[in-house]
Amino acid sequence: MSRKRIHPLPSIAELHARFSYDPQTGQLTHRLTHREYAKRGQVAATAQKSGYIVVATSGNMILAHRVAWAMHHNEWPVGELDHRDNDKSNNRIDNLRLATRAQQRANIPGRAKSGFKGVRAFGHYFRAKISANNKQYTLGRYDTAEAASIAYQKAAKTLHGEFANIKNLVRGAINAPIEFKMS
Repeated sequence: MSRKRIHPLPSIAELHARFSYDPQTGQLTHRLTHREYAKRGQVAATAQKSGYIVVATSGNMILAHRVAWAMHHNEWPVGELDHRDNDKSNNRIDNLRLATRAQQRANIPGRAKSGFKGVRAFGHYFRAKISANNKQYTLGRYDTAEAASIAYQKAAKTLHGEFANIKNLVRGAINAPIEFKMS
């Protein structure tokens, strides 16, 4: 659940008046000197513990990637923004894309003990599972974590498309089709 915004979002014109955005680096800098804390040309961002970068404007702390999107596209993003590379501080415009909550979740890196997203060990075998469209699919039982990961990666590419986070890819694994029931 999101918190209510106390102050309205600044206009796009106000953003352009206060900040410069470099789409190649993702940096936001101050256009004007404002009191002692904001000097012209100085980076206008603060890193949070969460890894996100925020900027202060109009009484709000706003996520820098949302400001970057708004300045580049001349409109505030509707919905969520996804960092393609999962680096929350990388606000280059080619690293940002509009996404649904489900697409965001599909792009989250895996943290399984097996070392592979969507793969869990069960005794002497490994099981691959994936979720999509509010359903969970069991992809099968495999002798190795790598084999289960290949099944997961193929299904992720099919179900999640460009949002599939398959960075632990076994070389050549996702080109062959996979069969699984979508009930």
